[in-house]
Amino acid sequence: MRIFIQPPHAGGSVDQSVRTAHELLHNSKIFSARPGGVIYDRGVVLIEAAEVTHALAVLKEAGMRAFLD
Repeated sequence: MRIFIQPPHAGGSVDQSVRTAHELLHNSKIFSARPGGVIYDRGVVLIEAAEVTHALAVLKEAGMRAFLD
């Protein structure tokens, strides 16, 4: 599944947001996470469906704005 990540502020680096999200997820033992690039000025992290709820919780706790496709 795709989780979209919004940059922290207008003009923020989308690529950096994806890298940060990917690192956070891996550090939280969500090993299915893969960087998915950029779609419509939003970063994408790919993740297995079974881990989506945990992944969204981790990203929210870290203060990242993330939502499903």
